[in-house]
Amino acid sequence: MQYVYERIEAKEQIADEWVTNELMVAANAYQTFARQVWEAIIEWTQKAEVQRLHQATQVTQMHDAVAFLGEANLARNRHLVEFQGNVEKWAANH
Repeated sequence: MQYVYERIEAKEQIADEWVTNELMVAANAYQTFARQVWEAIIEWTQKAEVQRLHQATQVTQMHDAVAFLGEANLARNRHLVEFQGNVEKWAANH
């Protein structure tokens, strides 16, 4: 673009077709660059979203595991209390 601008500013004798062609090449390059930038942004954003979803899944699985361990601990404690009561009852009978 600068080259075309400098030729026009210098009032060089150039063909309109050449200027049109150079402007089209520059416009296509700008359009390609903008598309590639947006594709990179979208790809990065999607990767970040996928990563966020994986992290959320891992956090959910950890919460589920902790909840399971909590419930298992409560059940074990209830079982131990019941077992201790049965042992004390048996010991008292014997």
